[in-house]
Amino acid sequence: MAGVKIETDAWKIDFALAGVQKAFALPAGLAVAAVSERALERAKAVPPRSYYFSLPRMYKSHLKNQTPSTPAIPHLYALNAQLDDMLAEGIEARFARHARMAGIVQKWAKEHFDVFPEAGYWSPTLTCVRNTREIDVAGMIDRLADEYNLRIANGYGDIKGKTFRIAHMGDTQVDEIEGLLRAIESILGL
Repeated sequence: MAGVKIETDAWKIDFALAGVQKAFALPAGLAVAAVSERALERAKAVPPRSYYFSLPRMYKSHLKNQTPSTPAIPHLYALNAQLDDMLAEGIEARFARHARMAGIVQKWAKEHFDVFPEAGYWSPTLTCVRNTREIDVAGMIDRLADEYNLRIANGYGDIKGKTFRIAHMGDTQVDEIEGLLRAIESILGL
């Protein structure tokens, strides 16, 4: 959400939920959602399972431009400012920028390593690079932080050290992605 076009109506998506710390480019702490009328109606028929996650309660507050409990007000102001910035850029232009950066990173990954998921499942907002060179991923990540003040992430669980992840979403710009890739090349001697 905020990274690629999600056609909730055309795809008949009843509920889409996202954290703002990804493509919205905000600190973690809020979740945003798109909820269909069908899901709201269904939620009314289901006995409440939680005080804090009741769609009917949330919707009732939404209709009054309120929240059902004390909100993270600074986060809401930040979200509002970020949405203004996104609209100023143009949402389609934002999606196109994400796609362009994805293409750059994925091409680079194929040249120097490989892309972890099979073709057809690549993300337009984050590339998981397969460590085909058997480099010290943690060491590379540390050097990027220490020498260039740049951050990327290791893989999780069973693929930790076997992959690394490069995000290309939110406020990140093409020249920043290109600089990151040159920094990695410099560290690895590519």
